Amino acid sequence: MVGGAARPGSRRGLPPGVTVFANARINKTTSYPCIAPRVQKHAPPRLCANCIEFNANRLYMKSRIILSIFLIILISHSVEGQENRNRFEAKLGYGYYQGFNIGLNYFYTKNLKIGFGLGSHLDLPPLENEKHFNIQIENTLFFGKLNKQHVGGWYFNQQLMYWEQGLSDNRWKIMSLGLNIGRTISITKRIGMDLELGPAFNLVVGIKRDPEVEQSGWMWPILYNGRAQLTYKF
Repeated sequence: MVGGAARPGSRRGLPPGVTVFANARINKTTSYPCIAPRVQKHAPPRLCANCIEFNANRLYMKSRIILSIFLIILISHSVEGQENRNRFEAKLGYGYYQGFNIGLNYFYTKNLKIGFGLGSHLDLPPLENEKHFNIQIENTLFFGKLNKQHVGGWYFNQQLMYWEQGLSDNRWKIMSLGLNIGRTISITKRIGMDLELGPAFNLVVGIKRDPEVEQSGWMWPILYNGRAQLTYKF
């Protein structure tokens, strides 16, 4: 045993002139591992903090560079798409699902536009007293040879529609997805006519039916969808 280190459980004090830290260093050489030395704690090396800070800055700059490149590409693409053409387009027409409809389109790239519209059959025959209305949002991709309006002569149109139709005691609420292929006929550089046709996929989301009404008939899951409309760019 070295220099008077106490055994575990003994009440013997430290030898004269031996401090706690000295005793800890002495205990490291003893055969009693249960006596844990008091080791002074040191702050982590400054180099580690610098490495962490450097990695964080590098990740931040990398993300900023990627975001900047993305914005440049997006802005460049948008500018290219809007060169020598009008961004907004008003529309007026008639569709099998939409009825008489009006709306507004926006060209967000050279060959792509989004649109919003409202429509109704206006209780005209053969849908008198049906109180039909239709809300639609759509996206259109143009392709093919450019026409007078600087867009492709053909287009692929996707419509998402919510519409209601029926009497007060037998009323349907339906979501429809229309996928149409269409042709644009340029009348002038600002005025055009769209003719399109395709299927519509229907999902009944609600039905209000009086118990006394005969429960017959159901909405077809797939029906054709056609539309003709005039457009004006401004």
